[in-house]
This record gives sequence, C-alpha cells and structure tokens, in this order.
Amino acid sequence: MDISREAAAALAHEVKNPLSLIKMNVDYIKSSIDADFEDNFRIIEREIGRIDELVTANTSRLRPVCLRALIEEIIRGYDISLKDKDIIFHTKGDRELCVKGDREKLNILFFNLIKNSVEAIESSGEITINISGGNGTVVTKICDSGKGMPPEIMKRIGQPYNTDKEGGTGLGLAICTSIVNEHKGNMAFENTEKGCTVTVELKK
Repeated sequence: MDISREAAAALAHEVKNPLSLIKMNVDYIKSSIDADFEDNFRIIEREIGRIDELVTANTSRLRPVCLRALIEEIIRGYDISLKDKDIIFHTKGDRELCVKGDREKLNILFFNLIKNSVEAIESSGEITINISGGNGTVVTKICDSGKGMPPEIMKRIGQPYNTDKEGGTGLGLAICTSIVNEHKGNMAFENTEKGCTVTVELKK
C-alpha cells in the first residue's frame, strides 16, 4: 500500500473526529435556541484548536499528561452533545496520575476508544473509565455495556481498514495502536458479559 495515501487517509480520519464533535454542538445549538450556549461554544473553540494542532504540528511534544483530566475533557464533550443515546459515564482514579507523552496524540487515542464504546451502545448504557498506577505505569480501563467486539475484528486489531461499521474507515484502532506503540505502551481488548473492556498501559 502507498505510504503517502495511508498517511493522508489517517489524517483525514483524525480531522473528521473533531469536525464531528463540532457538528454535534452546532446541531444542538440550532435545536435549542433558548439554552445556555457557553459550554457548546467552548467545545467548538477547543475542537477548532485541535484541528489546527493536528494540521500544523510537525514534531512530537512530550510532556506530563494527567490522563483523568484529559479523559474528563473528552467526556464533557459527549455529555453536552450526545442527544440520541442515554449514556452514563463514570470516571475513577487518582487525578495526579500522569504519563509522559504527546497530549494531542493521547487525546486522539482516548477520543477514538471512547467513541468506539459510545458507538457500541445502541440506545442506553454505561461507560466506566478507571485509571490506576502500577510499577512505573498508568493503566486505563474503558469498560462499556455495549454489544461487544466481533471476534473477526478483535483478531485483526491494529490493521488498517478493519471495521464492521457501515461507512467506517477502519482506521481508528489502527491509529490507536500506532499511538500506543509510539509511547512504548500496551493495549488489549476483551469481551465481557456486560460489553467490551479495553486496557491501555502507558509509562509514567
């Protein structure tokens, strides 16, 4: 496969994510004229900034990133914007647990993983995110009450264009795998009785 085409497809996929969140907020504003729009506009400004970061960044910027704060920022966007599903988010863990990494890439990683959990839940359910410390690592578990991951997809996690979603590009988990590898971490998926759990282990 042509590397430049794959890179372009990956970039298009990641530009699509923040634009999707922007669109959800704009749609919410249009249908809720009398609502307080402060949080919506804050998300719009943040996601536009993410687009700028993704397009203009040329080098990896490693710095301490507190994962609970990063993940709660992602969740707030869904709490405000998600109207067609009734999903309850739970976050647990030490707010001081940080990893050394590229914040924008880690944002892409956890945005995609949480997005997958949201899409796995058909109408209502729960997503629990637990962050804990280990021997020089930070372990993040994302557990959803969705339909689980098809075995054929789980076998090929990390491979581009591996998807069972209508209209999906299949690049999301491939990009997640690349980011985890770049941070010298580990990622594993497991179907449970209640849905699917993804475990991400990153170095402090």
